[in-house]
Amino acid sequence: MQVVESPAHSAPPGRRHPIDAVIGKAARCADPRSTYTPLFFSENPAEAARAKAICSSCTFRQLCLPNVLQRPVAYGVWAGVLVVDGEIKRVDEPALTAIN
Repeated sequence: MQVVESPAHSAPPGRRHPIDAVIGKAARCADPRSTYTPLFFSENPAEAARAKAICSSCTFRQLCLPNVLQRPVAYGVWAGVLVVDGEIKRVDEPALTAIN
């Protein structure tokens, strides 16, 4: 996946960038009932795989990943990859094999 780096993803501290609203309404993970939300933050490998599958065909992946890497995100599936403490983690990293 090619990541598009853009200054458009930065916003003043304490304010959401307008791209967050676009992603929040139109991305595949956008779910007004929050049905999918637990999948993206689950430690269950099957649920994390389901979250990654939801992201796999999303047209907003290129916007989502650089956006989330600029935030203090502790854990979750974003743009189809696992992000822990603001870093993309690989499946083969020992500490993460249980959740990937």
